[in-house]
Amino acid sequence: MDYAQQQRSPGKHLTGIVAVLILHAVLGYALMNGLATTVMNVIKKPTETKIIEEVKKLPPPDTPPPPPPKMVQILPTFVPPPEVMVQAPVTAPVISNRTAVAPPVYAPPAPPAPVAAAEALQHARTVGGPALRAMSFHDRAAVLKQLGTLLMGERDSCYELSYATGSTRQDSAIDVDGGFGTLLAYASRGRRELPAGSVLLVGHNPTITETANRLSPSALNEMPTAAVVCLRFSCDRWEEVSKVNAEFYFYDYPRNVE
Repeated sequence: MDYAQQQRSPGKHLTGIVAVLILHAVLGYALMNGLATTVMNVIKKPTETKIIEEVKKLPPPDTPPPPPPKMVQILPTFVPPPEVMVQAPVTAPVISNRTAVAPPVYAPPAPPAPVAAAEALQHARTVGGPALRAMSFHDRAAVLKQLGTLLMGERDSCYELSYATGSTRQDSAIDVDGGFGTLLAYASRGRRELPAGSVLLVGHNPTITETANRLSPSALNEMPTAAVVCLRFSCDRWEEVSKVNAEFYFYDYPRNVE
């Protein structure tokens, strides 16, 4: 039989049609009689609330109080009989590191003679300044060491002078030993960390020529082999070295000697 002919046969769908009609009839009957509401009331039960009491911990058992402290028998004060002679306690003398001796009175120093400022400035510029600049760093460090050593040898007299002003020896150590030690520390650093006075730079071109032109007040051409340029600087610190305070001393090389 043709498949299309089978689909057109109504007898094949009779069972499905009957089932659909029965389902609609049941649903209609349920709606008419309120069965749906009854089902919902059965499913949705009323909410019940209960108050849960907090579980209280039982108090610990009563512990017995600690036993009372033992009573110490207090002995009565001993009173010697009249025939016993009791001496009064000896009071120890108060020991002090200070004496009641009044400090000596020093006469005020005489007022210094007036100093001519113009002459002092001229002396510093013409005598003191050139003499100091002529000394190397090691020479200046040696002078500081001599001064510090001399003061260290006289520190006992400085202690006595400081003690007379009201200071203790411990207080004086900060001023006396600290001040004298500072001079010796600077003297040591000057000998160890500063050059003796002259520095020799050795290099190759073009670096050595560029360095000489950076520091020299006079322009130099390319320095030949074994050339020597000497500069003097009027300053006390390496960071001040520049062509501003430089003095051109000499410039020479082997071919110039020939």
